[in-house]
Amino acid sequence: VLLAAQVLAPGLPDLSRMITAMFNGAAVTWIRFTPEFRIGGPIDSIPLEILLKLYIPSTNDHNEGPLGSARVHVRYHPNSNPASFSALERYRRNNTEAFAIKNITAEDLLHVMREVRKEDANGEGAAFRKAVVEELERKARVHREKVRVAAEKKEAKEANLRVIGVEHDRAKIRAMTVPHLKAQYDVYKHIVKDAIIQKTTLVSIPHRQDKLDAVLAALDRYE
Repeated sequence: VLLAAQVLAPGLPDLSRMITAMFNGAAVTWIRFTPEFRIGGPIDSIPLEILLKLYIPSTNDHNEGPLGSARVHVRYHPNSNPASFSALERYRRNNTEAFAIKNITAEDLLHVMREVRKEDANGEGAAFRKAVVEELERKARVHREKVRVAAEKKEAKEANLRVIGVEHDRAKIRAMTVPHLKAQYDVYKHIVKDAIIQKTTLVSIPHRQDKLDAVLAALDRYE
């Protein structure tokens, strides 16, 4: 997240103020919560016998933990499915192995094995995996189409910018409207590849005078 923020920072002029506002707002809550954890505070004073019985979710979102576990599980077991993950989680959380060792007989085990074979034979797992593969293929096709369309748009835009070209007449540049200044800006950014312009965005030069100054400065460097 931090790396992504650093990459996007040049195009987010208000990023610093946003982060400051976020932490200023969070500080109010931190000040309120922190005393609860101090030595001798309400949490530290809870008797051990109560702590052993106390259950507090690790996150505010009850699904966040299991969803994260499922994501990691699928990463290492790509052929898994929600049913198998759910069964494995119940097995772990309910300590099923200890229960089985204590209570399940050989006859029970044989029955379970037969039921598992029936489930495997009904084709649900294979159908699920097939559906997953088909969905992944569909998403891949959609992505490839988006990439193709984006490439065509980029090529068409650059072709149009080459037709526009660099305007050398400073008087004409000073008389340009905002759309024409944007076009010159794009010429320097996408065709000329001006190093300074490439580090900026139109958002960072919101006013006409800003755009005019940027284009004139780019022309000076170009010539």
